[in-house]
Amino acid sequence: MSRSSRTALTLMAVASSMPATISYVQAGEGGGSYSSLAQRELLRRQDAVTEGDALLIEGRAAYAKGDYQQAVDKYRQALDRVPNTPMFEDRHKSYVEHLSDASVALAIQHRKTGKYAEARTLLEAVLAEDPESIEAKREMGYLDDPIRTNPALTYEHTQNVDKVRRGLYTAEGNYNLGKYNEAKNEYNNVLRVDPYNSAARRGLERVSVAKSDYYRAAYDHTRAELLSQVDQAWEISVPSNDVLGEDNRNLPQDQDTGIAQITKNSRKSSYHVSISRIQRLKKQLTSSDNAPLSSIPQNLILREKV
Repeated sequence: MSRSSRTALTLMAVASSMPATISYVQAGEGGGSYSSLAQRELLRRQDAVTEGDALLIEGRAAYAKGDYQQAVDKYRQALDRVPNTPMFEDRHKSYVEHLSDASVALAIQHRKTGKYAEARTLLEAVLAEDPESIEAKREMGYLDDPIRTNPALTYEHTQNVDKVRRGLYTAEGNYNLGKYNEAKNEYNNVLRVDPYNSAARRGLERVSVAKSDYYRAAYDHTRAELLSQVDQAWEISVPSNDVLGEDNRNLPQDQDTGIAQITKNSRKSSYHVSISRIQRLKKQLTSSDNAPLSSIPQNLILREKV
């Protein structure tokens, strides 16, 4: 039966349920042929049919959205609501057909995600209700075909595929934002799920190259900064005219200027040189105590410098 025929049959069944039930109740009230217990039973069935029709509509909406699991659940609940009586035979048949369609669609989804046992259970239930179901037979054949259905595929693997895809997208987003550490962590997470994922390895390579470029730039900057500090140490500070005056003698002792430091260092150097020269001359004079004065070189005569 085609989809349009089933839809028309469903709508006709829903439309005809209320008048038929009410007419039976009214006949019982008018002719007295039905007891109050029978009337209550008819009302209960009427409520059950109403609930079943509502569940059928919800199942059709879920099926249209591709949520086949929810559609199967709704159709089963609707089928449980319908009384198994000749009066509701058409409605019961319509519910079964809807359930069969949703079960086959869900079985196809399970087969693609590696849930082979669940798919087989659904198809067996459909064939038990309708042994001539073409869709169920075809899908059952696909399950047994190793070319169409990979026997090694598992549901866990399909879930991991989704994890890997999402992880790669997240890592790429972090890389584009310059968040290299976060990108590296995401790529490593992908490799934990899929150890031979080349895309994750390529991503780690890109992250390493980007970080190396940064480190080289940081090295050049640090080297230039340190060289600048070394060169700055050779700078001679220029004292102000108010402090310096005409010569260096007016410079305060605690003034840490370039000229003052150079003068101070020069004096220390001259002092050490003079002491060393005096010691050498003293040795020479000691060795020349018995020599006449005329034989003493002129450069051994010390003169005090003011």
